[in-house]
Amino acid sequence: MIIFIDSLELSQGKFEKECGISNGYVNNIRGSIGPNVLEKILIKYPLLNKIWLLHGEGEMLIDNNKPYHKKRHEQKLNNEDKTIPFYDTNAHGADPEIIEILPPLKTNDNMLHIKDLFMGSQYAIKVSGNSMTPSYPPGSIIGIRQIENKQIIPGNVYVLQIDHELIIKRLYFKDEDQDSGIFQCISDNTMKVEQGIRAGKLCYPPFYRKVDEVIKLFKVTGIYKGNELIVIN
Repeated sequence: MIIFIDSLELSQGKFEKECGISNGYVNNIRGSIGPNVLEKILIKYPLLNKIWLLHGEGEMLIDNNKPYHKKRHEQKLNNEDKTIPFYDTNAHGADPEIIEILPPLKTNDNMLHIKDLFMGSQYAIKVSGNSMTPSYPPGSIIGIRQIENKQIIPGNVYVLQIDHELIIKRLYFKDEDQDSGIFQCISDNTMKVEQGIRAGKLCYPPFYRKVDEVIKLFKVTGIYKGNELIVIN
């Protein structure tokens, strides 16, 4: 990894900050790179060869004919007019096959021009309900990308497809055990009930879902709320 960082002409601290990994991680690697860190690095540097990074085999870059900074520039130019399907549905109460069967919301060309906003996203949908405010208020548009192996980065926000619902929640493993087979689903909204028998309790309490109950899992990769644009690594 250090060879790659040197090729970028970055300090290890700058690299860690760009990838969203803990300060000092690179210097303290003793064995293999954890799956959560690996995902963050490959999202930030998609042309980095995963096999080389993990095992030191093959070329460092997927295309080794050009310096990395030139490839990144070309990749940005190629993606400047990239589009993704924008589905006029909400991350709650949707048909389980919503991503496959609904036509995109009709815009000028039936697609959402994403540029840098939802780079790395496969689809865009809307958020409904107040359980994830203030971070994800109702009416905001989120970019999502399917996670094939249902392997999460604890504390990140995901959309779960369960039965006939799309649910947006911040996910952890139950008891912080990634082998538990159970997700703990947390709402960002910490508002409490003011009156009645539930007074003092959370309006949106945590709940659990078995990983096997999740038909599809999508990582939230970007959000548009009002006039604020946020890209999530």
